[in-house]
Amino acid sequence: MPFQELNHQYVILWRDFLFSIENYCYWWNNYLILFFINSVIIALQEVCTIGIAPDFTDLILLIGTNPLPNYVVASHFLNVNPNLERVWLIYSETNRSIGQQGTKNVADNLTRVLTNKYQNQQEPWIHGVPIKHAGLADQIQADVGRYILQHLPQKAKIHLNYTGGTKAMAVHAYRVLEHRLRDATFSYLDARNHRLVQDDVQYPITEDLRQEVTISLSDLVTIHDLSESPNKKSKPGEQVMEMLSDEQQRALFSGLISLTNFSYTETGKKKSQRNGLDLYRKWVETPPGNDPWDDAIKDKSVIPDTKTRFEREFAGNHHVAALLAMLSPSVVDPAITKDVQPLINSISNPEQWKSFINGFWLEAYVFQVISQSLVHKPAYRDKVQMRMNLYATKTGSKPLELDILVIYGYQICNISCSISGTTRLKNRAFEAIHRAHQLGGDEAKSVLVTCLDDTKEFSDDLGFISGSLGSELLVLGRRDLPADRLWSKLETHIFN
Repeated sequence: MPFQELNHQYVILWRDFLFSIENYCYWWNNYLILFFINSVIIALQEVCTIGIAPDFTDLILLIGTNPLPNYVVASHFLNVNPNLERVWLIYSETNRSIGQQGTKNVADNLTRVLTNKYQNQQEPWIHGVPIKHAGLADQIQADVGRYILQHLPQKAKIHLNYTGGTKAMAVHAYRVLEHRLRDATFSYLDARNHRLVQDDVQYPITEDLRQEVTISLSDLVTIHDLSESPNKKSKPGEQVMEMLSDEQQRALFSGLISLTNFSYTETGKKKSQRNGLDLYRKWVETPPGNDPWDDAIKDKSVIPDTKTRFEREFAGNHHVAALLAMLSPSVVDPAITKDVQPLINSISNPEQWKSFINGFWLEAYVFQVISQSLVHKPAYRDKVQMRMNLYATKTGSKPLELDILVIYGYQICNISCSISGTTRLKNRAFEAIHRAHQLGGDEAKSVLVTCLDDTKEFSDDLGFISGSLGSELLVLGRRDLPADRLWSKLETHIFN
């Protein structure tokens, strides 16, 4: 082979070798860059997922009228921070000269619950900090300095969570700590996503705290300085449920829901929408010998058509027939109730039955749907309480009557059930929201279960009266009462 040709081949091979080296170096350098970027992304993802590990020794909380957010924050940090030695509760003193309502009792109730829950902490580890005037900057800063900063060990590290208390307390406690302690950190509990947000971090430092922090019904009652009613005697409506088997209960609820889905209109002085449950409730009250249709419907012109449609719609419906068999056979064609055994043979007290159908049945039904659905969710199964009558321990004020209370982690959902008309329902809606906020703060939700035909119009009207209700109130109507649909709506609203 000629020398020139051989040399040319060597040149080509050398060139290819150098190109491969250059290509290798290019990809190796880029691989290192990509590896570095990927490592940073993974690290950031881990930080975002796990959050920043707290290492402070002292947690400061601001106590307002609702201690639940303070309970959540304290519980979280006591769970994850082994270095936490002291918790400081800043509360306002009672000062009648300036109209200041004290929150010392709130701090005391919170202390009682936390010390019972975390008995492994070394005493004393919870300290109260009184503020003489919760609206004066100088007073707040002076009291924080006097009761906290002067008593801290030299190596103490402070963390302030400013979710509770007044705005003035939050601002001026923040200012004095930031000024005096450069390594102090600060956070708040975001009510929108149930996560803790730290000021110097651009993302939440925790996951959804409803998954981590739980509160029992007894602790919830204690931190609000409430007590359950000592009178445990069953009410007439409850006594009906105690007489029924599970199968009878299901049949009874099925019949009552079927009645709510039968509608008719009375024109009279004011046009109004009625349903079969309205008819049935009036039939129960009809004196013997009176015409039940004539007593139940004021607008006599609609009786013939309503009666015909009622008999046609419920022909063969044994659950409705069982309800009708408890009344006078003249209510409908006797053929409908022939050979149908009354659902409840043992009820001899008419007041029990009246109490049951005048509203208690809806509470009992909703509670049954929730309880049976939660069988597949063991973590939440014991978080449902029905018909709680709560009293203020010290003041003896009017009880808080709650139909159904659901606690998801620490989030409160108050469920109110009513078969009343629109006017009364508005009052029930506002009461449900108020009670939910009273117990659960900004994170609380509420539900109003009704027999309304049009819940959208009702909800829009409520929003117009009260401003934006946001997503905190869910209004359900008669179309939502079937068990599967009812649970789907409740599950989405409460647990998601």
